[in-house]
Amino acid sequence: MSVSEHNATRSTRTARKHYSCDEGTRRHRIAPGDRYLRHVIFPGHDVLNPDKPITLRECVACAIEHGREHETGACQTYCCSVEPCPKPFGHAGDHGCPICTPAPPIKETNVDGADPRDPQTAAAAR
Repeated sequence: MSVSEHNATRSTRTARKHYSCDEGTRRHRIAPGDRYLRHVIFPGHDVLNPDKPITLRECVACAIEHGREHETGACQTYCCSVEPCPKPFGHAGDHGCPICTPAPPIKETNVDGADPRDPQTAAAAR
């Protein structure tokens, strides 16, 4: 989705690397796989009028605060967290909530790297 307003554009993106959110007073992080809004402000803008285009990134939490949640295409499930889920709508897997999602179990291994509970790897290690 792309919106053009008075020498500025706004589009929905999925992050491929880590970014900082440029909106709001809190410094949110945008992680790979998260949805975010990308704003580009061009010279001749009504208010800012920059010399060259400026790119700003807005995380899902800030977009919701500013009433743009419908533009993010994000899941937005809150679960037990105070921040909405920034993954794409209908994503597979959990929401990464540290309260609801237990940490994966620590896998036991021998010194040689074999899992003592797995008969095949234990036998191969002997």
